[in-house]
Amino acid sequence: MPWIKRWWYILPPFLLLFVEFFHHITAFDQDLGRHVLTGKIILQTLHVPTTNLFSYTYPAFPFINHHWGSEVVFYLVFHTTGSLGLFTLSLLIILAAFFLQLRGTKSSPPIIIVPLAIMYLRILSERTDIRPELFSFFFLSLIVTILYRNREHTTRLIYLLIPLELLWTNMHIYFPIGVLVTALFLIEEIILKRKNLRNRHTLTLGAVFLAMGGMTLINPHFLTGALYPFRVFQNYGYTIEENQSPFFLQSLGFATPTFPYLEVTIIILFLSLLFTIRKSRIIDWLLSLTFTLIALMAVRNFPLFVFTTFIACCTASSNLLSALPKIRGKPFWKITWILLISFFLLWQTHSILRKE
Repeated sequence: MPWIKRWWYILPPFLLLFVEFFHHITAFDQDLGRHVLTGKIILQTLHVPTTNLFSYTYPAFPFINHHWGSEVVFYLVFHTTGSLGLFTLSLLIILAAFFLQLRGTKSSPPIIIVPLAIMYLRILSERTDIRPELFSFFFLSLIVTILYRNREHTTRLIYLLIPLELLWTNMHIYFPIGVLVTALFLIEEIILKRKNLRNRHTLTLGAVFLAMGGMTLINPHFLTGALYPFRVFQNYGYTIEENQSPFFLQSLGFATPTFPYLEVTIIILFLSLLFTIRKSRIIDWLLSLTFTLIALMAVRNFPLFVFTTFIACCTASSNLLSALPKIRGKPFWKITWILLISFFLLWQTHSILRKE
C-alpha cells in the first residue's frame, strides 16, 4: 500500500489532533455525567426512559432519547476503565474518523494534504468534549469514504452503510446526515448515468439509500424517533451557544479561534473548485454547498463540514496545484514547504497549550 510510505506527512496533523483533544474531562457535572447515569439506568432496567429523569420542575416531561446507545457505551467504558477509558475512547474515535479522511485523499500530494489537514483540524477543535456526537463524526467519515470509494468502482462495502445507519440512528441525533450524504451521491449518480439508470451500480446505490431510510425507523420511538431531528427545536426550552450561527455569535462579540479558520477554509474550498471547474466532480460541489450552509447555520455543525468537504478540498486543491508551474520537484521548494508547515504546527500547538 503506497500511502503508508507517506506516514511522516500524516504525522503533523495527527499530533495536532492529539493535542486538541488531550485535555481534562470537565463535563461530568453537565452532559457527560447525565449520559453515563442514563446508560446505567438503561442497562439496569432494560428500558430506554421516555421522560426527562433529570428535571426537578417537570419530571414527567416526554423525552425522546436519540443517543441511548452512546450512553450505554459510555457507562460500560466508565464502569470498567473509569475516566481514563472514556478519554481513550474519545481520542481513538476522533483519530479513526480523521484517519479515514486522510486515507480518502491518497491521490493528493502531501504538500496539499498537510496544510489543509491542519486548517480543518483547527475547525474541529470547536468540539473536543466527550459527547455522543463523537460517534456521528466517525460514522459520517466512514460513510463518506465508502461512498467515494464506491463512486470510483463498485465495492461490497457499500452494503455496510445499512447497518451503520441503524447504529447511528440509536447513538446520536445527527443520523439523518448519513441518509443525506448518500442521497447526494445518488443525485450525482443519476446525473452522470441519466441515459442508463438501470445499470447495476446506480440501482445498488439507490437500494442502499432506501434501506438506510428504513433503518431510521428502527429505534425505540419508531416514526416519531425517525422524524425527531426535524422537530427538536420546536420545544427546545432555551437558547444555547452551540445552536447559533457564527455570524450571530460574532455580532454579539463572541470570538473563537475556529471562526477565522472556517472562513478561510471555505474560501480555499470554493476558489479551488471554481478555478478547476472542468476537472471538479459534481459530488464535491454538492457536498461543499450543502455542508457549508449547514456549518454556517450552527456552530455545533462545524465538524460536519470537516468530515464531508476535506476530501473534496484536497482533490480540488491538488487539481489547482497541478495546473501551476512545475516547481514542486525542486529541493528548495520542498524544504521551504516543510519548514513552513513545521512552523505553523508549532505555532498552533503553542496557542492550544497556552489556552489550556
